[in-house]
Amino acid sequence: MEVQHQVRLPLPRGHYDVDVFAEETIEGITYRILCECKNWRTKVPQEKVHAFRTIMQETGANRGYIVSRTGFQAGAIEAAQATNIELVTYAQFQEM
Repeated sequence: MEVQHQVRLPLPRGHYDVDVFAEETIEGITYRILCECKNWRTKVPQEKVHAFRTIMQETGANRGYIVSRTGFQAGAIEAAQATNIELVTYAQFQEM
């Protein structure tokens, strides 16, 4: 797996700077993982999850993680349900 930090990804309407970009090819299929890190003193709101979902779609990423120091608002957790985005605190991410 190739992992890069602070990567500028091209999008149909510009670009997006992602904190961590990982790519791995298994049996000819390329998988992309994006990680967005939020070292905030407040919980991540729903709008950030919606925006990240758009980025995931436009980059063709298979899996995404939003890592937060303080957690997530209830709307953010609801917005991530049944998607390919996992919301984790930094402590949870370290355990994974």
